[in-house]
Amino acid sequence: MPIRLCLCAAFFAVSSLAHAQYVDSITVTGGKTMEGEVQKVTSTEIGLLLPGTSSVYTAKRESVIGDINWDETSIPPAMNNGRSQFAAQKYPEAAANFAKAYASGGTRQVLKQECGFKLAEAHRLSMNFGEAALAYQKLLKDFPDSFYIKDAYSAIVDCFMFGSPPNYAEARKYISEISAKAKDLGLSEDFVGELKLKDARMYERQGQGASALGVYNGLLNHKTPRVQWAAYAGLGTCQLGAKEFDKAKASFQKVIDNADRSHSATLGRAYNGLGECILTGGLAAENVKEALYCFLRTVTLYQPSGTDLIDDHAKAMMMAARCFHTLSNLEAAQEQKDKLAGEFQKLAGRFNDMYGGDFPNWVKAVKEPLGK
Repeated sequence: MPIRLCLCAAFFAVSSLAHAQYVDSITVTGGKTMEGEVQKVTSTEIGLLLPGTSSVYTAKRESVIGDINWDETSIPPAMNNGRSQFAAQKYPEAAANFAKAYASGGTRQVLKQECGFKLAEAHRLSMNFGEAALAYQKLLKDFPDSFYIKDAYSAIVDCFMFGSPPNYAEARKYISEISAKAKDLGLSEDFVGELKLKDARMYERQGQGASALGVYNGLLNHKTPRVQWAAYAGLGTCQLGAKEFDKAKASFQKVIDNADRSHSATLGRAYNGLGECILTGGLAAENVKEALYCFLRTVTLYQPSGTDLIDDHAKAMMMAARCFHTLSNLEAAQEQKDKLAGEFQKLAGRFNDMYGGDFPNWVKAVKEPLGK
């Protein structure tokens, strides 16, 4: 009898180890919710120990919709506080709490990925690019096939690209690194294409138009339309810089005619480029008005999202203000002259408020007529 009791106790002890301790949940394609304990989270799959069984359900990463819903009882207080502060945009405070949860031995391993990623994101959103880069690097070292690998690599490239001073060599190192192992990690071609677009923009910032052009030319036939049309907009920008105005205008017009309306950053760049092409034809009032409509379209319709570069929107606002200034100088009728001058003042003030700190060289230029 005692032997049987011992055997039963041993059976239940082993059995309980196989059962889910927490009840997390994920939503998969089709809207179905799966519950169980998440035990594995990678760039390609999520492993879920189903409740009351020893069976593990494996979901492909691309089939998971939205975030993982973690069992509230398993979330440490520091992580909970960090989430609340992050949502309230209190990024330095959030970073401190995520760092505490990440370092704690009591935090579930699967939760550490989120803590590490949010720690890096909090630094990045605080514009603390140096600390953000270090945090992303630690996350990638600790979790080489992280659930957040796409976002982490893209963000670390941004950190080196926009740091003060920028470190383009380090940014390119990470682009090459993830591009080489993208296939093994199940990362899509459009993700790699987006990183190559960033590489081209870095060449532009370095004044290396020929290198940027080479990257854009390699993406003109990309199977992802978002990448393809962004490459055409970049091609037009390079042609504009080389004073190939007819070619540039054709490239920008091709983007405008074909890009999806949701490709706001690309369309903004194309309309800016088209406006600049128009101005190369002279500063007659009709040319300036036509260019103004292009710049205003970018200002009003194609505002940057949280992950877009602000350069093109800032440039559109600056150029639109200069167009108003020039039209005011060209106008003979006093009433219309005053109206145009008023539009210039409003837009110039708006530019200074939004972008003056980021583009100090343009603060003076925004108040100059075109052609100066």
